[in-house]
Amino acid sequence: MAFVVRRQLMAHKARTGRDGPDLVFDRTATEVFYASTIRARANKAWEEAGLEPITRHEARHCANSYFIAACLDWKQISTWAGHGDVRQTWNRYGHLVPGGEEQARERLDAYLNPPKPTPTVAQTVAQDPQNDETPVATGVLKYRYRDSNPGFRRERAAS
Repeated sequence: MAFVVRRQLMAHKARTGRDGPDLVFDRTATEVFYASTIRARANKAWEEAGLEPITRHEARHCANSYFIAACLDWKQISTWAGHGDVRQTWNRYGHLVPGGEEQARERLDAYLNPPKPTPTVAQTVAQDPQNDETPVATGVLKYRYRDSNPGFRRERAAS
C-alpha cells in the first residue's frame, strides 16, 4: 500500500476511533455499509471538492493509470488490480505506457536510417595529436616504426 494511502487510512481510523477488528468504511463500528451509502458519501465528497463524480469502476481505472504513470512494476500493478495474469493488465492498460507508439516509431526509424558515419583521421605515432590533418598534409611522411614506413628500409639501405 502506498504510504500516502496508508497515512489517509490511519487518519480516518483516528477520526472514527475504530481499532482492531472494527470495520473501516461502514455505517458503524460493527454494521457494514450499504452500496448506496458509499456512493452517497462519494458524491458528497465530489460535490464538496467541486469536481464531477466518477464511479468506483472509473476510480479503479484511474488508480491503475496512476500506477502506470508512476512506472510501477507490471506484476505489482496486476496484483493490485486483482487481475489473474499480468497479460490481462497489459492488454487493458498497455496503451497508457508513456511514449509507447511514438517511441517505437522513433526507434524503428533510427534503426532503419542510421546516421552516416563521420569520416575521421586515425592518429599516428608521428602525427601531432593537436593537428587533425593527415601526416601527408602536414609533411610528416616518416613514421617512427619500421613496419609503419615502407620507405624506411630503402632509406636505410641507401645511406
